[in-house]
Amino acid sequence: MKTFIFTSILLLCICLPVHSETLDIQVMADFVPQDGGNPENEATTFLLAAAAELGDEISLHFIPASRLREWQQLRKMNNVCLYNKLKTPEREAHAVFSQYPLMAFPSNKLVVFNKPTIPDAITLLQAIYYYDLTIGVTKGRSYSEEIDKFVRLNDEHFFIALFPKSLNYLASL
Repeated sequence: MKTFIFTSILLLCICLPVHSETLDIQVMADFVPQDGGNPENEATTFLLAAAAELGDEISLHFIPASRLREWQQLRKMNNVCLYNKLKTPEREAHAVFSQYPLMAFPSNKLVVFNKPTIPDAITLLQAIYYYDLTIGVTKGRSYSEEIDKFVRLNDEHFFIALFPKSLNYLASL
């Protein structure tokens, strides 16, 4: 009889539907789908597809934030997610990184003023030494360890763009 009662209770526990609390994650990004926008990179598309697959188990809320604010929010809140971030020892002190990277950098665009003879494809070395270009880079963005090092070693050929999305700002230089 004890075996029957134990088995019955065990079966009831297995058969009863269990609903866990929805995991609420705030994603600091420059994309806000709840405002009707479309994802501009593969990482955002992947996150949205994963959330759709998980259904009610997860709730993603995208919050527009500057690169500086992203890291501030990560330190203040326990449910913040950042992506497209380079793993460094300093950042590992404040964040947990996934085993595999989830990155989708937009293509780097070279906007050239008054230099019509530049070919469609050039290297950074050619750009700064052969064509004597000055190149703007976005403050707070990593272009990869190799390119970041190149920029640091050749900083006289680069300027920090504080307004990365403003072509009017670039045109005014």
